Amino acid sequence: MNVALPFRRKFSRSLLLLLAGWGMAVVYTVAATTWPPAAPKTPYARSNDSTGNSTAVDKPVPGYIGPEGNGVAPYDLGGGLILNNDQYVNPAFVGWATSVVDYSPARPDLIESDWLNPAVAIGPASADVFDVTSLGDLTAADITVKTPPGSITLGFATAISDGPGPDFAVFGNAFNLNGAVTVFAKLAFVEVSSNGTDFARFPCVDTNTKPAGTTWSYVVSDPTKIYNFFGKADNAYGQSWGVPFDLAVLTNHPLVVAGKVDLQHIRYVRLVAVVGNGSTKDTYNHVVYDPWPTQGSPGPEVQAVGVLHAPPSFFTWVAAISNIALRGVDDNPAGDGVPNLMAYALGATAGQAVPITMRPKMTLDASGRPTLTFPSSTATDLNLIVEAATVLNADTVWTPIAQSAGGSAWTVLTDISGQALSVITINSASHTVSVATLTPPAPGTAKFLRLRVTQANP
Repeated sequence: MNVALPFRRKFSRSLLLLLAGWGMAVVYTVAATTWPPAAPKTPYARSNDSTGNSTAVDKPVPGYIGPEGNGVAPYDLGGGLILNNDQYVNPAFVGWATSVVDYSPARPDLIESDWLNPAVAIGPASADVFDVTSLGDLTAADITVKTPPGSITLGFATAISDGPGPDFAVFGNAFNLNGAVTVFAKLAFVEVSSNGTDFARFPCVDTNTKPAGTTWSYVVSDPTKIYNFFGKADNAYGQSWGVPFDLAVLTNHPLVVAGKVDLQHIRYVRLVAVVGNGSTKDTYNHVVYDPWPTQGSPGPEVQAVGVLHAPPSFFTWVAAISNIALRGVDDNPAGDGVPNLMAYALGATAGQAVPITMRPKMTLDASGRPTLTFPSSTATDLNLIVEAATVLNADTVWTPIAQSAGGSAWTVLTDISGQALSVITINSASHTVSVATLTPPAPGTAKFLRLRVTQANP
């Protein structure tokens, strides 16, 4: 049996239109995992890091920086007087929420109209205590009849990607007074999704004890006992800090393991309000208490969600090649026969030879089917297409059998009769994709496979 992996030196920049099936032959191969993970050791971060000395796993992220210091934000005192007006939005953020996908506040009839505008959650943090939207709160009667808590789902034109450290941060309007360790914080669960349907919730901790009495509308919490809940970072009265979230924490989440949530292409963040009367528990079965019941702008208040890590782009990747004349998609500055666009798709370092371990590999699977295996791409500006042929000459006709368009999930393609043309295996442990032909080639015949890459947005 002849198998080969031809690499093309030229890559079309146009989007190839294909007949796509529903990918029912996609298989996800993973190692056994445990969920939830063990909670990080306490203490967790305070509500700000004004000293710059925090070493906590959830060290807050400054929304503003500048000559006045990290986390110091412009503060309007009225009468045209603005303190800290030389501060600016932290350039570490590469994007912000761009759309409101869903806004479902609890008991909107109990929320004052000023706090019912979800559009304020689009764009950068302002550090204005009044520039927020409310998720609402539940009364005792609502809790008895199991009224769902409030929530908001935000969309992102710039996808969030798992990188080193925190990948995004959420800003509300929590605050502490006079430098106290405690914080007035109304909490929410944080969930992420790559398809808008399947949401993975971050594991979270709150070990604050039950307040005295039967209601506690103005209770304050110890933030060093709270982890991975939105709502504990100062973002008011001249301070601007966001609660950080690291997508790597979700690596073993069942939805991630099943391939339903792609941590390299998060497009949606959902915040779900905690009901602070003690009817809500954290991931580790601790009862959660926060201010309850609340009025005016009841429940958690949301101001912004900022992106710290986004999928790479060919433009930024190729800029690392020192010779400007060799930055084209078809150029090969490393001289290894792999053009820039293909090297970028495989995750190689710009301008350097693609390691053998990163190059597509041709094998036969247990059923004798030719299989092409290559690294999973995190890029959203590429189309990856696996094509098959039975001869290899100047007149070869290549048939697309699988594709991933613009960073989307891999899809099995079909022929004109609707017959699937491939089997796709996603291996989350090795971060690879394997595409096999549907059946082995007949005796005495050949099958060739190749990976073709095009720019999704030339």
